[in-house]
Amino acid sequence: MWFEPFTEKLHEDAEATGDGKIFHLGGKFSTLLVQVQGISGTEEIQFQGSIDGVNYIQVQGHNINSGVDADSTAADGIFSIPIAGLIFFKAPIETRDSGVISVTAVAVAG
Repeated sequence: MWFEPFTEKLHEDAEATGDGKIFHLGGKFSTLLVQVQGISGTEEIQFQGSIDGVNYIQVQGHNINSGVDADSTAADGIFSIPIAGLIFFKAPIETRDSGVISVTAVAVAG
C-alpha cells in the first residue's frame, strides 16, 4: 500500500529548549527525513521514537550530507531515519544557545 508523504513542522523558529510537536506516524511509514536549520552555537537536537507515546528512545539518523550516523545533531543538516513500525517521533531541543531553530520532518513509505 502506498501512502502520500506527510510533512510536519516539529519546531518553527524555536527560541527555547523543549520537545516541540510530536509527529504521529501511525506505523505507516518506513523513513523519516528530518531537516534541522538554525544551529548556531551549542544547540543539540535529539532524534527520539516511541511505540506507546510515553516512553521515547534515541533513534539513529544518517546525515545525508556528511554520511555520519548519530542519534542527535549539533549542526544543520538533513537526516534520514528508519522508522518502520514507530508510532511517534519527536526531535527535542536539548540545549540552546542563541538564534532560532526550525525542524521539519517528512515521512515517506517504502
